[in-house]
Amino acid sequence: IFFSYEVIIDNVYNDFLAMGMDKDPNIYTPKKNITGNIEWIEKKIIEAGKKFYSKVVVIDHLDFVTEESRNDDYRRNQINNIVTRLKNIAKEQSVIIILLAHVVKTRDKILKNEDIADSRAINNLADYILFVRRIEDEDGMAIGTSGQAKLSKNRFTGRQVFFKFEVDDKKIRQVDEWENDALTNLNKA
Repeated sequence: IFFSYEVIIDNVYNDFLAMGMDKDPNIYTPKKNITGNIEWIEKKIIEAGKKFYSKVVVIDHLDFVTEESRNDDYRRNQINNIVTRLKNIAKEQSVIIILLAHVVKTRDKILKNEDIADSRAINNLADYILFVRRIEDEDGMAIGTSGQAKLSKNRFTGRQVFFKFEVDDKKIRQVDEWENDALTNLNKA
């Protein structure tokens, strides 16, 4: 089940097709994301499990998810409650939840788990944390089709992985070095 709050789902579907997805995939998405309320999301996850045997949930992204007001004064507390609730849903429904989240704005190229914006709960509760970062120019603007991915948390083995990638014709491929050596500021991360 795929909750796309930032990108129109038809665009996501077309990108998946361009990446080689079968034209009749086993993907469920609500006809319309009518809310980001966690109760509604949970109902849709349960529905997708019963109707389509869905075992993987993608939520793009955390900033759109909300909860019923519980007298929390700060968004950070609300996000921690949401992440805790998602962890419980994952365990109760036996599903994998992939939750996209932003990092704090930083010029430091070495991202740490604590850099996930507004949420200590993600660092504490996630089984895996994967950072994906594109090459940026000196002003911090993403450019080109190259980047890096870093698995910075692996609850089960502790193994951390780092690799460079390029996107070519909507397909991601691992590379040893980027083709444009002038853009190596990310290489230091």
